[in-house]
Amino acid sequence: MKPKPERKYLKRQLWKVKVGEACFEMVQRLCAIFEKHNPTTCSPFGYALVSSIAVTYAKPFTSNRIVGALSPQFAKFPTEQHRLAHGLMLELRNELYAHQDPKHAHVLIDIEPHDEGEQILYKFFHGLEQHHLHQRWIPIVNQNAAEILERLAPERDRLMGLLFGGEQHWPAGNITLNLYDNS
Repeated sequence: MKPKPERKYLKRQLWKVKVGEACFEMVQRLCAIFEKHNPTTCSPFGYALVSSIAVTYAKPFTSNRIVGALSPQFAKFPTEQHRLAHGLMLELRNELYAHQDPKHAHVLIDIEPHDEGEQILYKFFHGLEQHHLHQRWIPIVNQNAAEILERLAPERDRLMGLLFGGEQHWPAGNITLNLYDNS
C-alpha cells in the first residue's frame, strides 16, 4: 500500500492547481477580448493583451521558491501546433514580455551627422525592434487553456479528497490554504 502523501505536499500541489485554474480562466478571458477587438500586436492595446496572455499562461509553469511549477503533464497536447503554441508562450514570457532577451528584441541606433559650418552635429535616434506574437496563435492558446483547465479539474478534486476527505466532508465557506503550517 502506498503511503499517504504528506499534508504539506498536498497543500502545495492544490495551491499550484488552483493558481493554474485562475490563470487559464484569465487567459481565456484575455483571448476573448483579443479576438473581439482584433488589435495589431504592436499597438499599445494589442501589445498589452498579448503580453498579459503570455505572462498569465506561463505563470503556472514558471517555478517559484515556495511551491515550484505546475507539472508539465498538464501541458501535453495531441497536435504539434498546440505543442508549439505552448512552447511559444513560455518562450515569449521568459524572453520578451517578462524579461528582455536579445533574441527577440534589437536596439536600433541611427546617427545623422549635420554639417553646421565649423562643427558637425550628430543627432542620435533610437528605437527598439521586437518580435511579437502573431495573432493567429491566439485561438490555439485559448484552446490550450481550455484543455489544461479540463485536466486540472480532476486533479483539484483528487487533492481536495486527500486533504479533506470525500466531497461530503469538504469544508463550506472560504478556506485559506496556508502553505506554512501542516494543519
